Amino acid sequence: MLLYFRMAFLLCISLYTTRVVIKALGIDDYGIYNVVGGFVTMFSFLNVSLSAGTSRYIAYALGAGDDGELMDVVSTCKLAHLIIAIFVLFVGETLGLWFVLTRMQIPPDRMTAALWVYQCSVLASVIMIWSVPYNALIIAYERMSAFAYISVFEAVLKLSMAYVIMLNLGDNLIIYAVLLMVSQLLVRMIYTTYCGKKMEVAIVSVAYHPRLFKELLSFSVWNLWGSLASVLSSQGLNVLLNIFFGTAVNAARGISITLRSAVLHFSGSFQTALNPQIIKSYASGDDSLMHSLICRGSKFTFMLLFCICLPIMLEVEFILVFWLAEVPKYTSLFIRIILCNCIIDVMANPFMTGMAATGNIKFYQSVTGGLLIAIVPIAYVVLLCGGVPASVFYVQFIISLIVFIVKMYIACMMLRLSLRQYFRLTIQPCLLVGVVCCAIMFTIKSFLPESVICSMVIIGSSVIFSMIIVYFMGLTSCEQFFVKKKLSVMVMRLRECLTSR
Repeated sequence: MLLYFRMAFLLCISLYTTRVVIKALGIDDYGIYNVVGGFVTMFSFLNVSLSAGTSRYIAYALGAGDDGELMDVVSTCKLAHLIIAIFVLFVGETLGLWFVLTRMQIPPDRMTAALWVYQCSVLASVIMIWSVPYNALIIAYERMSAFAYISVFEAVLKLSMAYVIMLNLGDNLIIYAVLLMVSQLLVRMIYTTYCGKKMEVAIVSVAYHPRLFKELLSFSVWNLWGSLASVLSSQGLNVLLNIFFGTAVNAARGISITLRSAVLHFSGSFQTALNPQIIKSYASGDDSLMHSLICRGSKFTFMLLFCICLPIMLEVEFILVFWLAEVPKYTSLFIRIILCNCIIDVMANPFMTGMAATGNIKFYQSVTGGLLIAIVPIAYVVLLCGGVPASVFYVQFIISLIVFIVKMYIACMMLRLSLRQYFRLTIQPCLLVGVVCCAIMFTIKSFLPESVICSMVIIGSSVIFSMIIVYFMGLTSCEQFFVKKKLSVMVMRLRECLTSR
């Protein structure tokens, strides 16, 4: 709940920050920041794979109750992330720098600013990589309040920096890139200090433990394939859009991804709290609890995200005009496709957590990664044949749907989870909620004229109808009883608070 309310606050800050940044930078400079800064994340796919391994091994050691193993895991993870940070820095200053200088479509007069953005993004990535073990400790120990408070501080810090660039103290793009790098460093120092004071295991020094290092490397190598495919399917499309259509389309994509990221944080908050429990239940040998967490995790994630995405997709043009002073072409269409795609993606996340708990991800990652990595070459062919900018996201959506089905079959088989049980407990209620909500809301929308008041009515009614339909059609009787019990406790406490005053 702390993470959920934190994200409601962060969503407002994130969206407003984007509005301020676009106004200060302009569409072209915002597009440059999005494509150049986003390109750096393509180098951090190694970090993504190691992050999953770090979280898995720390949570597993906690679930097994082995303090000595936990200390060895943390020290080994620190060494692994130090190595990968150095590697990313080397690749970024050689291959990455060459690509930015010779292959990206950047106006000549903005190349210097683009290089500043690139260098700051590389340094920020290195800082982020080194801090992963500390973030993993906070999540594994389920210190969600600290995670929430620090995230809120980070969002407020970014909003403050957005206002700084509006003062026009120089080249706004360069100033913004430098400030974001400084904010990354400051936040990482806070995470490190908190872990050092609250968790004794966090202060262990870097050390090499051959067995653990080999296991972590083996796990990460196969996870690397899935991480690389995921990054390429996102940032690779961004680079393709830059090559074929220029920075203005990158700006539209950047706005879409900003909104997607803000929305995903709601489901991400829920999954951040859920993932350690899935791994710990496996480590303790409680398969029944693990299966229940996976099924309910997929269902609740879908429903949380659907209740947020439906009003956005229904009234995206109204939201964009209200949100941004200037809306790049294609933005509304990009948002609708990307949100549909992310709903599919988040439902599969509990599968990956379950597979990570077993440590046996070779087959899972090789198959799903192979499908995901096909997105970029297929999109490239489509663009060569005259495809419009949105066509790359249609390709991504279709393949993501195929990948979800494949993930479901593989995970159910390897985790000994009944496919029929997953379909009955998760897929069936999600489909029912989705179809009924869309049918009702699109019917209402078709009868209302286009106006500000009608748009606000549609947004409000879609949220209300979605919550009602989720409660009556998406939840089991036990889950409904749990919700009613919690609501009654909240009402009782509110009355006591008002009475005492």
